[in-house]
Amino acid sequence: MTPAEARFAEAAEYLARYEAALAEARRLQVRERRDAIESGLQLYEGPLTTRSAALETDLQHYLGVAWLRERDLESLPETSSPLRRALHRIARSRNGEGIKARRIFDVAKKCNCWCLRLHKLPDEASPENGNGETQ
Repeated sequence: MTPAEARFAEAAEYLARYEAALAEARRLQVRERRDAIESGLQLYEGPLTTRSAALETDLQHYLGVAWLRERDLESLPETSSPLRRALHRIARSRNGEGIKARRIFDVAKKCNCWCLRLHKLPDEASPENGNGETQ
């Protein structure tokens, strides 16, 4: 193998490792965004659509009022409210960009974490008792 071929082989190896690391970083970023949205939704009551709309509204307000002051903070102090900490976490995970209620709904629906109980279980979804009769 010539020195040039060896150098190309080494560069290809570095490139493959770089691409693998980049893919892992993207997976972690997606997971952080999803987890931030889940933690924010847990602070609201009601159906998922209502919680998604409330989270969107509160996030827009936070981004307009407080984000410029707090964007350089890795996390807010424990003395901050849980909602404000959740909004800050979402804003950091999205680099200060807002998110629409429909996208929040889609993210939450896709993960459907048990702690959120976003959807009814199959046996809870239908009021039928199995014989075709409603209960």
